[in-house]
Amino acid sequence: MTPPDEVAADVLPTGTAAIRSRWPTVVWTSAAALFLLAELAPLPPGLTRTAALALAGVGAAVVFWASGVQDPAMTGLLVVSALALLRVVTFEEAVAGFGAEFVWLLAATFILAQGMADAGLGRRIALGMLRLAGGRASLVLLALLGVVVVLTFMVPTAAGRIAMVLPICLGIAQAAGIPPGSNFARAMLIGTSHTTIMAGIGVVTGAGATVYAAGAFATLAGHRWTYLSWMAAFFPPVVVFVLVLWRLLLRVFPPERTDLTGGATYVRDELRRLGPLHPVERKMLAVLAGMYVLWIVGPRWQITTAQAGLLGALALLLPGM
Repeated sequence: MTPPDEVAADVLPTGTAAIRSRWPTVVWTSAAALFLLAELAPLPPGLTRTAALALAGVGAAVVFWASGVQDPAMTGLLVVSALALLRVVTFEEAVAGFGAEFVWLLAATFILAQGMADAGLGRRIALGMLRLAGGRASLVLLALLGVVVVLTFMVPTAAGRIAMVLPICLGIAQAAGIPPGSNFARAMLIGTSHTTIMAGIGVVTGAGATVYAAGAFATLAGHRWTYLSWMAAFFPPVVVFVLVLWRLLLRVFPPERTDLTGGATYVRDELRRLGPLHPVERKMLAVLAGMYVLWIVGPRWQITTAQAGLLGALALLLPGM
């Protein structure tokens, strides 16, 4: 005899379950339709297009909140971002009641860091760069420092970058037969930790302290840094620091062996184990690419760094992402 729950499962797809599965699509379509209606429909006398879009934002929020298809806070951030993109209000005005604008960039960086950790994309990028170094100890050390710098653009916390790089350092040391107290092990750990801290200065989203510093410039000095202007001012010294640190570490902690065949084998094996790009990694790459485009060209459309960062963070939280 078929259990009752299996009978219910056979019936639900054509009834309640089918409606539930389509319910989020209906809600999202309804919310989008409100904005399209406000943008394209003829308006009654006395109602401006901006006011119609504002009403659409309120209507979309009510639709989402009443339907319960997503977290209420997510709905609020989506509607605020949509109104800012549609020029109903500026992003700074939209979030003024909740704190300074740079606070939202800080919140976005934490969401992005968690997304990178969940996707595992940072580890793949690190291993890919290390593979280019082959088995030469000096190039492996330089590649490790370069990995930290590259990850600064994608992982906006020093702790997150170290969490991705440290297991790789330990894996290389173990595979190459390098003892924990060796010169090369010291060079790897000292170099990556110092580079992680310094690299956060070169990118405005590289660390929480950097985000706060950019916010202080805007609040106290009235100067708003764009993503590119900050990088042009502070990233070149980071590159110089990394190169000097690399040579200094090789001088103070000369590697016991110039050839790390076992480390190169470990990197190749780890990349082979990861396999091709997973769908979640492709989604993370797409979000990062879109966010960087907005960071670079967004100021032409009055999209601030904080606004672009929040849009990227929200994209990670959308259905299917």
